[in-house]
Amino acid sequence: MAYYYYRATDPSGETVSGIIEAIDKADAIERLTALSLIPERLIRIPSIIYYLIKYIFSPSPYMSPRELADFLKSVGIGIKAGIPLLELLISIQEEIESRRGKAAVREIIQTLSSGGTFTQALKKLKFVPPIVIAFAEIGEETGNLAENLIYASQRIEFIENVKSQIKSASIYPIISLIVIIASLFVWIYVVIPKISTFLSSLGLELPAYTLFLLKLSKQRELILIYFLKVIGFIFGFIILLKFIKRHYGKDHFLIYIIDKIKMKLPIIGRLTKEYYLFLIASFMSSLLKSGSSMEKMFAILRSVIDNAVFYRAINEINERVNKGESLAEAFRATNLFPPFFLRYVAVGEKTGTLDEQLEVIANFYKEKLDRVLSTIPKLIEPLLIAFTGIITLAMIMAVFYPIYSQIGKIIGKGGGF
Repeated sequence: MAYYYYRATDPSGETVSGIIEAIDKADAIERLTALSLIPERLIRIPSIIYYLIKYIFSPSPYMSPRELADFLKSVGIGIKAGIPLLELLISIQEEIESRRGKAAVREIIQTLSSGGTFTQALKKLKFVPPIVIAFAEIGEETGNLAENLIYASQRIEFIENVKSQIKSASIYPIISLIVIIASLFVWIYVVIPKISTFLSSLGLELPAYTLFLLKLSKQRELILIYFLKVIGFIFGFIILLKFIKRHYGKDHFLIYIIDKIKMKLPIIGRLTKEYYLFLIASFMSSLLKSGSSMEKMFAILRSVIDNAVFYRAINEINERVNKGESLAEAFRATNLFPPFFLRYVAVGEKTGTLDEQLEVIANFYKEKLDRVLSTIPKLIEPLLIAFTGIITLAMIMAVFYPIYSQIGKIIGKGGGF
């Protein structure tokens, strides 16, 4: 295959340019014509130049989840309107403002113009999640690509809204803790060392907690070293877990134990469990509606579930269903899914409305997550304020109480004269 730089006129009369892969010049003209482009100039370029432009000078293809959702929706609506896919993609590429987004659409156009399918084009883009590829693949197999792409965009937006709520709920406590830790370091490193000299010069009898703080201040370099070691250990442990997950699988024993512990924690455990119940129900409903088989559905679920506990549960459910058990029985055997979840799955199997019942489950857990996430900041805020107040009061009492005590004694003696 050869590469050609082209300049052409699109159906709206505007001049467009790019690089196209083709067997020869005649094939390149034919492919451009298929894209509803009228070639004006066509120059063959060496492969090395093409790869330099693609991998060094061009921005790497990428879309954020929300950009991807908008892109999929635009493609789905365009196909429904009867616009040829390549012509539609060229139009969408011109509308995208992000250079990396344009590069992603350019990659898809390149694959399609070379005879590939839309699914094959998506598979080449690393940022596209497996669930989207599955929707596209099922859509092309069943002839419902437009509907599946629109449904995939809706699922992405739905999931991103939940993730956004979780992030928003966690930002306030994280920032508050950072401010508290920073304040402690300012007191230990700046305030207390300066005041300790003054207190020592007064020859005051200092209370035990003041002496403790002064001793702590003298060990500030050691405290900093230990603090940095703790931070380093945490980051190192996170990197180790990522390495294990990548090279030894999501259900490695260490990952499983940590995820199990995480699910036992107050608030965090509840959020984690309800989030994955929502995720599983939502994806299962979406995939079944798109025409996915059970085997394909479980394969996709394994690719999107990061929690080792739920990952093992999905594997077990898949094995049991393959042996002839009903889906409800397989879910029940894991001892992980609550009665509400099991009840609706059983009803869905009996009535042939499994996708609808799973959608009910997904919406139920979405509402629960909404309530919990909206409540968490209200619960944490007074606790953090109280914690900050206690620390500040303790610092002030430790530093200024001896001074005020001494001043009181001096005033008392003066009153006696």
